[in-house]
Amino acid sequence: MTIEDLNSRIAACQRVHLANLPTPIHKLPSLSAFIGRGPVYMKRDDLTGLALGGNKTRKLEWIMADLIAGGYDTILTWGGWQSNWCRQVAAAAAQLGIEAHLALITQGAHLGNCTANALLDTLLGAHIHVVPADKNGKFFHLEELKAVLEPIVSCLANEGKKVYLVGVGGSMVEGSMKKPLGALAYLHAFMEMHEQLKTMGLDIKHIVVTSGSSSTQAGLLAGAILLNPGIRVTGISVTLPSAPMAGYVKRLTQLLLDDLAYEGRFDDDLVIVDDRFLGKGYGVIDDDTLEVIRLTAKNEGILLDPVYTGKGMRGLIALLKEAPSSQGATLFWHTGGAPALFAYGDELTFADFS
Repeated sequence: MTIEDLNSRIAACQRVHLANLPTPIHKLPSLSAFIGRGPVYMKRDDLTGLALGGNKTRKLEWIMADLIAGGYDTILTWGGWQSNWCRQVAAAAAQLGIEAHLALITQGAHLGNCTANALLDTLLGAHIHVVPADKNGKFFHLEELKAVLEPIVSCLANEGKKVYLVGVGGSMVEGSMKKPLGALAYLHAFMEMHEQLKTMGLDIKHIVVTSGSSSTQAGLLAGAILLNPGIRVTGISVTLPSAPMAGYVKRLTQLLLDDLAYEGRFDDDLVIVDDRFLGKGYGVIDDDTLEVIRLTAKNEGILLDPVYTGKGMRGLIALLKEAPSSQGATLFWHTGGAPALFAYGDELTFADFS
């Protein structure tokens, strides 16, 4: 399939412009030398621009267009206390004159303090609803928070609000979102990257991306299937074990391909998820991730975060070091998240101030 074919197929989906695009692709010479398995490049979606950037801005270009087209005036979503998604929802809503309500789940460490993303949520004018996590800490699906979210929707409806309810990360097709718009955004991002690589004369063989709510990986995988089957897409899970995460990625990829009327074969072995870097769980930093954050900052001047991209870069380094020889050029897709660094000051501080 060509870029022109894809553009014609997605033309029916509306989009608002929130991000600074295209985001650049940078070579990482120091990390490439450190790893020693071929050149490593980075796609800088930390530079999308909306309230300190991140991958969710791309998704919100399509989701907020769907909201506006449906005549909604309020958006309700949820995430962890330091959710990058919720911060970017708040910023997009502020820019477009939409009322934002965020259900922030008090799961894991760094809770209750109005710092980092939580501080930005309030600064951006979002209405915060504090939600204690259940003993299992589940909040991946709308169904898992139905008892909490339904009273908020009902209260807002009584105030005359028309509420667009969208899942964590803008990923799952549930609530008010009836199409895989988060995955569509990252198919569109793959198209952007595809054109950049042609211009730069680069032949990327492998994309590594952090996988949190699955739609970023799903969109990139759909892009590889449609435009460049020679590219392997690996998701480094930071939320779930490999099997359930791979299931979500596969389902969203298939939904997106179906929406695009793709009739080719989609093999299960194209869905690659590595869960070895979860550590003690979502949002819990560990020494190995901390060291990778320091390594990348000191050698490339690029900031990774403890929740997503730090673990993602750990995965990339491990995968390449495990490879027997050069695997060609690899691209790490930076999904943002640097504001979360400010919630982990105690763990990250290592300088000697004496």
